[in-house]
Amino acid sequence: FCGTIQRFQTLYPSLKIYAFEANPDTFSRLEVSVKGKNIDAFNYAISNSSTTLEFLQGAVSHVFAEKSHANRYHYKSQETLKIPAKRLDEFELEGDEIILKIDVEGHEFEVLEGAKTLFEQKRIKAVYMDGYSNKHIYPFLENYEFKFFDGRTLDPVQSDAFSLLALAPNSPDSGT
Repeated sequence: FCGTIQRFQTLYPSLKIYAFEANPDTFSRLEVSVKGKNIDAFNYAISNSSTTLEFLQGAVSHVFAEKSHANRYHYKSQETLKIPAKRLDEFELEGDEIILKIDVEGHEFEVLEGAKTLFEQKRIKAVYMDGYSNKHIYPFLENYEFKFFDGRTLDPVQSDAFSLLALAPNSPDSGT
């Protein structure tokens, strides 16, 4: 991750990266990884409201899901961890060309809803999700005229793809 970021920042020196990580243990590792880089890291869950969400810790380190979306994985226990959540559009994000990479174990639609102001301002140019599942994602993005591509092959798609790359109108290769 950090090697790729460094290469991008060499090509695009003004590139600003924001990382949001709900899991406190993963966030601690993230902080170490991004130290000294042009990356702002936040220990928050991103959602559609400012609230506290309950998470379950998975049997493996990469599985940490908001409780209402936790049915896809095996969990160490049913003990929950309360994590503060904010809307993405509550943060002061620099720039008018935002690319979202969302990996939130079933909470993707809520993240998109929490960025609604950024979508309305046409600041979000691309959204990438892998392994998501929510029937509301496509209509939400269609409302902002996004075009859909398979995130791995870059072929246009009309319905669910395991990896989704959604490009805003007038984005490179969006076809508009």
